[in-house]
Amino acid sequence: MLACAFIATYASRPQTDDQRVEYLQKEIRSLKEQLNRQQPTYSPSVSEPSPSPTAIPTSTPTITTEPTPNLSNPKWDHSVFNSSSVGDYAAFSYKMIEEPAFNQQNQQVEWIVEFSIPPEAERSPAAREAYLRLELLQHGFRAEFIDSSGVFLGAKNLDKEGQGGNRRRYTLRVPNSIWEKWSEVAMVKVVRDW
Repeated sequence: MLACAFIATYASRPQTDDQRVEYLQKEIRSLKEQLNRQQPTYSPSVSEPSPSPTAIPTSTPTITTEPTPNLSNPKWDHSVFNSSSVGDYAAFSYKMIEEPAFNQQNQQVEWIVEFSIPPEAERSPAAREAYLRLELLQHGFRAEFIDSSGVFLGAKNLDKEGQGGNRRRYTLRVPNSIWEKWSEVAMVKVVRDW
């Protein structure tokens, strides 16, 4: 049965070149007719497309990022490091040895300060030792953060390092609560913290 179907199909194929051309032309006509039956007819009065509106370009929103706070940007008043001060028990003079070192990444500022004790205490080793110990026990300094209107925003004690001699390193580590509103800080004033 399969052989009969094969023979019938093979026998219906054109044998000569002319027959093949005629066969192909018939097939092409048949395919065109099928295609025309499947496509809708064009009627300009009914299906004329309306003009599409032209696109109006819109501006893309500008993304603004908050600038990174600059630690050295506000005014810094650290004149207390170049002054004499009288505490409850003693008088000390302070002199800033180096300009402040601003560490943006760690949000901190460091000062190297040298202090001196009264000349009369320098003459006595016992008095000198007592003054050095007293200076170590004192609270030291604090930074006050002030906005442009003079409003007090907060304060932070400076860390004091240095056990020997009369040099100290004072470090201000800016608290996160102040750092978050650093753009509002107009001045940082370092004062004695008695």
